[in-house]
Amino acid sequence: MIESKFNAADYIVFFTVLIISSLIGLQKIINSVFNRFRKVGIENKNECKTNQTSEYLTANKSIGLIPVSFSLFASFFSSTAFLGVTAEVYEYGLIYWTMVFGFVIPPILGAFITAPYFASKNIKSIFEFFEMRYKSKLVRLFTVTCYLLRSIILTAIYIYGPATAFSTITSLHDFFSIALIGTFATIYTTIGGLRAVIFSDMFQAIVMFMGLLCMVVKGLFDLGGFSAMWKINLENQRLHVFDFRLNPLIRQTFWSLFIGHVFHYSMSYCFDQQTIQRFASARTAKIAKIALLSNAPIGFVLISLCCFLGLIVFASLSGCDPLLSRQIASSNQLLTFFIMEKFRNFYGIAGLCLAAIFSSALSSVSSTINTFSMILWEDILKANKHFRNMTDSQSLRVTKIISLSSGLLCTCLAFFFASMGSNLIQISAGGVGAVNGPMIGLFALAFFSYSNQAGSLIGAVFGLIVGLWLNIGVFIERPVYPRLNVSISECSSLASQNYTSGFYGTNGQAVNLYGFSRIYSMSAFWYGPIGLMATFIMGSIMSLALNRFSEIKSGKEVNISLQNIDQTNAFSLQSF
Repeated sequence: MIESKFNAADYIVFFTVLIISSLIGLQKIINSVFNRFRKVGIENKNECKTNQTSEYLTANKSIGLIPVSFSLFASFFSSTAFLGVTAEVYEYGLIYWTMVFGFVIPPILGAFITAPYFASKNIKSIFEFFEMRYKSKLVRLFTVTCYLLRSIILTAIYIYGPATAFSTITSLHDFFSIALIGTFATIYTTIGGLRAVIFSDMFQAIVMFMGLLCMVVKGLFDLGGFSAMWKINLENQRLHVFDFRLNPLIRQTFWSLFIGHVFHYSMSYCFDQQTIQRFASARTAKIAKIALLSNAPIGFVLISLCCFLGLIVFASLSGCDPLLSRQIASSNQLLTFFIMEKFRNFYGIAGLCLAAIFSSALSSVSSTINTFSMILWEDILKANKHFRNMTDSQSLRVTKIISLSSGLLCTCLAFFFASMGSNLIQISAGGVGAVNGPMIGLFALAFFSYSNQAGSLIGAVFGLIVGLWLNIGVFIERPVYPRLNVSISECSSLASQNYTSGFYGTNGQAVNLYGFSRIYSMSAFWYGPIGLMATFIMGSIMSLALNRFSEIKSGKEVNISLQNIDQTNAFSLQSF
């Protein structure tokens, strides 16, 4: 493990960022400052007091353009981008960068199509749409369950990511770090409502950008500039960007990355409850639309920087791979190893960089858990008369209890991900894709008049089973994807071994799977689209079949009715 530790200045910077985030999470402080700047009168303050739950969950349409823009991006730009993307590019090259072309499309679709549509329906919870379309609480409940499952998986990943970073620097076990971070994030999230989440997101986005710039600039400076960095990556086969092969069993191609990320971020920017909440929190629909559109260029630049940072990290460590030399235990720790190597003599900078990683996690965790509370309250609990008749202060207390409970649940799941020891990108794409598929499939089916409640539900369950089957298969089979070439020839204690991994020329498929098991070497980015197609096809077939059965049944009933009439008439004529 890493021998260099935080110095006093690093700790001061790191905890200062966390303390500021916590203070922003204090809803009462934020509200008082916000009201003071807007010079809100006593009457409006009293009104806020009588709508605490609404303020906690929706911020009552009072947020401006910049906070909404930053909050949207920070909610979906998690520790996976910092740690996962860096490790992905380090191990498998720059091909992952092609995902940015898929990223920029969903914010545009959300701004012009889905978000305005849901806003026009005055829908607080996106799952109200299903009940309105199918006139069924069962469909609504199924989609809520899928979304909550997705939220739990994502939040656990957000907690697990920075925990690996923290354990790398402090030499603490992953499990202890997860418990520490999960507890901190849960308390911070429970204290603040949506308004606090949005403004803390804005602060944390600034910290993320500052930390990212520090890492890029220092890394390039130490390497001797852009050309030196580029040369090292070129010599080590890291600059192969476009792979247009159509084989779905290859771990990464342009098509799996492009289509997979269009699908993944369509769920985030078009159908995610977080997006609907941000849209509802904006002062006007125009502000909300511009905020969504702004995420396309912001995301393109920052994700490109993360990929670029992956190249810098590889060029800096190419002669002494920290995984091969057993200096770190997981590829998710590559970035923190790089940080401590580069900033051990720079007071406070390592603390800022780690705070940037934490900020990326906290912003996502707070947003997801706040949305978790919104959904459980609006879609499940309010259906019960007992909860519906609660006072405002009682309902606020319940939503905060939900936030606390869900945060603890996600922390427990983060322990499970730690035991898997997989790349964050792989876990995120596979687990979330399995749940996204049926949900988007149901949205697609809803716009076809032939779809019905029973057929759509059968299709969604089938799509979910397919996605879970693929994920369980990967977990059991444990496919091994060889990394590109790495070396420990420049490690001072291991230089005599002069060992390289020798994985040039691999075809991108798992090297330990054969026969039917090769299907588990499929790119995890295909899981979502496969789940969508399975849901849509099965849902269409079952809906059409059930419609036909209903028509036949109706026809028989009509014929039986006509026969009864004929027999009655015949009897009457004979009697006559």
